[in-house]
Amino acid sequence: MKLKSNIGRLIKESGLRDEIFRESLNVKQHQLRKIKLGESFPTVPKLFLLAKILNCSVDQLYDVIKEGEIE
Repeated sequence: MKLKSNIGRLIKESGLRDEIFRESLNVKQHQLRKIKLGESFPTVPKLFLLAKILNCSVDQLYDVIKEGEIE
């Protein structure tokens, strides 16, 4: 099982500037970039904060990809 991040897409669709996410999550630009690309995972408290900012549920931030499933 793998996780596919929807965070980058959701941030883009929100129309909010990266600065808002960097300040709210207390992360640097390169950290936010890695989160948006799915290269790193935010901590659980940051996931809940991110979901609140994006007005979505935490489970909408990622899709579960099962073994053998095409991404």
